[in-house]
Amino acid sequence: MLKPGTRLTPLRKGLTGTALVLDDGDLDVDGTRYSAVSPAAQALSRRQAEAGWAFWGAPSGHGGFVSLADLRDRLRAKPPGPPMTAADERPAVASGGAEGPPAQTRHGVTVTDLIEVGWLLPGQELHPTRRGRSERGVVLSSGEVQIGDRLFKSLSGAAKAVSGNSAEAGWGFWAIESDGRRVTLADLRARLLRRPEAG
Repeated sequence: MLKPGTRLTPLRKGLTGTALVLDDGDLDVDGTRYSAVSPAAQALSRRQAEAGWAFWGAPSGHGGFVSLADLRDRLRAKPPGPPMTAADERPAVASGGAEGPPAQTRHGVTVTDLIEVGWLLPGQELHPTRRGRSERGVVLSSGEVQIGDRLFKSLSGAAKAVSGNSAEAGWGFWAIESDGRRVTLADLRARLLRRPEAG
């Protein structure tokens, strides 16, 4: 759906410039390589936050452009076929750091997906929902969670480190502060899955 060498164009009016899709899924903007779509969008727009999947458009083949969010939705809506590998489920454009994003859950949503749509922000605090646990985590742009000087590639790994339990459902364990109340990442994930224009 998106081949190396494709030139992506910003869909926002008044912006010029393009991003080149590289062989490994990274984007090249003015000679600088970006491994995620949002930082590449920020570099072009010069804004601190951009929802990269909605920012970039790929040639539609009919003289127009289709957003990466639309392409991702089409990919997710494909009818069931042969069993997919983990590599098959990753989007055509990388959405994580050099080592790739945390593995997708069976729900098909990652922490970086929530960052892409602006519902999580790099540097935002995560609060445990479990009573008696006060240690907080911090979301990184790579989708990892930092607790003190420790980095965790998954929400569950970070949750287990705080709770001391051998198993934790990380999406339900962590919450953010929103409008004076706490919203779990599981709730955000469910909201994103219900959103037709996700991205």
